[in-house]
Amino acid sequence: MAEAFRNEKASDNDVAAAESLQDSVRLVRQCVEGLCAIHARGMLHRDHKPANIQIDERRQPHIIDFGLAAPLASRSLESLVGTIAYMAPEQAREDYDRIDFRSDLFATGGILYFMCSAARYCGKRLES
Repeated sequence: MAEAFRNEKASDNDVAAAESLQDSVRLVRQCVEGLCAIHARGMLHRDHKPANIQIDERRQPHIIDFGLAAPLASRSLESLVGTIAYMAPEQAREDYDRIDFRSDLFATGGILYFMCSAARYCGKRLES
């Protein structure tokens, strides 16, 4: 099935071009549904970020670039890979026993933040 994409290579601008907060939420919800399908097959994306979401002409998101994807039960999870700006804390700490589907979902929160603010979440720690 041929799909018409706005451009051949995804960029942060694809998801940053959300038309409204509702559009951002819709796009992120659809990405979560896609991640759920990936996770249901026992796989983790491990590099979920704006540049790995391509928006087609119908404004439907497509998760792309599975080059770092790995089975959840794989020893290949025991390596630091991904984009630090969207990396879950357990990934960044190399706490491999805690990496699971929630690590991909953490990245989705960073993507929504980026879409709503046009800035990357910097992961600053708040002190009590």
